[in-house]
Amino acid sequence: APTRALEPPKKPSLVDKMRAKLSGGQFRMLNEALYTTTGDEALRMVEDQPGMFSAYHAGFREQTKEWPVRPVDA
Repeated sequence: APTRALEPPKKPSLVDKMRAKLSGGQFRMLNEALYTTTGDEALRMVEDQPGMFSAYHAGFREQTKEWPVRPVDA
């Protein structure tokens, strides 16, 4: 079977770009909500919205892909 390693990487589709933009916006909204509340309020938000924790961390991972240097590595 032919290998796919030699094929050029696919460019992201418009849908992929829009999905990434929405994900980034959701992360920024969640991040602001979490850092402008108390720890108790943040915990309550996460408990009340089961998908929030994973959405936040997925967004965080995507955002950090763009960082030239991670602060914990500096």
